[in-house]
Amino acid sequence: MHSGLCVLGLAVLSGAACSKRESRDHRQTTASGAWYIHAELAPQETSVLGLPITDLDSTWETGIVLSLAALPPAAAEDSATQQNANFGYGLGGDFNHDGRRDSALVGVYRSGTGSKGRFALIVTRAESKWQKAFSVGMTGPTDVTFLVRGPGDTLIWNDCVECDAPAVKIFWNGRKYIAKWQDE
Repeated sequence: MHSGLCVLGLAVLSGAACSKRESRDHRQTTASGAWYIHAELAPQETSVLGLPITDLDSTWETGIVLSLAALPPAAAEDSATQQNANFGYGLGGDFNHDGRRDSALVGVYRSGTGSKGRFALIVTRAESKWQKAFSVGMTGPTDVTFLVRGPGDTLIWNDCVECDAPAVKIFWNGRKYIAKWQDE
């Protein structure tokens, strides 16, 4: 069971999403089970943690950062969707071991040309504000993804709680952050 949570996959790669939820303010959901909520997020914010969305990617126009508060009521009833120190829509740590607080989070975006997709973001605390350290996005469904803390300070980015599809591993290689699909 626990190994299944560590081996997670993106619906973009597998072609089928296993866990979908929507932001409370922008939700269009239908439920087919407590942990399997279908939703399409509508990214409408122009900044993330005080950073312009274009600082994350110059082609992005709007975005939404996911949080527990954004879950539909049906999803909140299932223990598989509950955030903890090793699973959630945002995780804290010092992922690059520089002595400064980092935060990793996930969300969805819409580009200026209308394409949509998901993103993972790592920000570092610089004085009293966040500074982008890393972002990665993929065009595709605008549904919910999450992070799992892997071995060491590795992050696993996924959208499936109860499946064995491939996932994206995000880690610091000593010089920079790397995003690598686990089947690579």
